[in-house]
Amino acid sequence: MDPILHTVIALATIYISYKVGTRMRAKAEIEKYTEFLEQQGFVCIEQMKDGSYEFIKHWKRQEQN
Repeated sequence: MDPILHTVIALATIYISYKVGTRMRAKAEIEKYTEFLEQQGFVCIEQMKDGSYEFIKHWKRQEQN
């Protein structure tokens, strides 16, 4: 294999893994932050029947209780 081709393939693989890692990390941080807000009582998050999530404001949660 040509050394230049090998270098290009190696760099492309490293770049792709870097992008995937940063995207996964950002998703984990958003989930951690929303869990914190829910624990503190600022928002209420409910899972819908189709698997998606819905944010409910704090005052609606208090009305239900």
